[in-house]
Amino acid sequence: MLTGDDVIALKEDSKMNFKLVLLVVAVISIFRAPVEAGNESSGGGKGILCRNSLGRIVSVEVLDLFEGKHLYHLNYDGLYEKKGYLEIADEVFSHLKKYKLGETNGLDGLIDQIHEPLRFLVGIEPAPINDVDAIFQPPRNCEFVQIATVGMGGRPMISKSLWDRMDNVNRAALLLHEAFYSEELEFFVNRSARIRAKLAYAMAKHD
Repeated sequence: MLTGDDVIALKEDSKMNFKLVLLVVAVISIFRAPVEAGNESSGGGKGILCRNSLGRIVSVEVLDLFEGKHLYHLNYDGLYEKKGYLEIADEVFSHLKKYKLGETNGLDGLIDQIHEPLRFLVGIEPAPINDVDAIFQPPRNCEFVQIATVGMGGRPMISKSLWDRMDNVNRAALLLHEAFYSEELEFFVNRSARIRAKLAYAMAKHD
């Protein structure tokens, strides 16, 4: 049985592991920035789409949460049952603020951005954006997909067909990812991996 001291030690280890993840991602971003500066994209949200043996879509998950489960061994089960995606986004926002890096302005205004009316792409899909920097290949019968892209005025444009197949936890994660992506636009050339790690831990309610 774990003692109180054991629980405290585990929490401290979790904090240290998270800080190490962000440090590594930040260092990689600094060294890759000069190479990728010429390929700077408009930003967007990536996901993992999986099909069954018949080729039918069975799940669409934002890359942030997929990496959280498979790279950082985080658990999101049962955290947001029966909640709408905006309610989840509001709840997670307070956790995201704890893990904010850098000195940027307008953080509190991001929640207003999340509540803006959504813009969907219907009948067409967002063009792929090469900002994933993933260190793994998708599982069998799964693939990377572009769920959203950033359009005029910095607002996300979301694939309606993929959005309709996502649960509310993933919808909230997508909106939070897009909001923080636009907020850090001027500070990092290769920032998507950094934001995904930050959001993965915040969605798991790590303090």
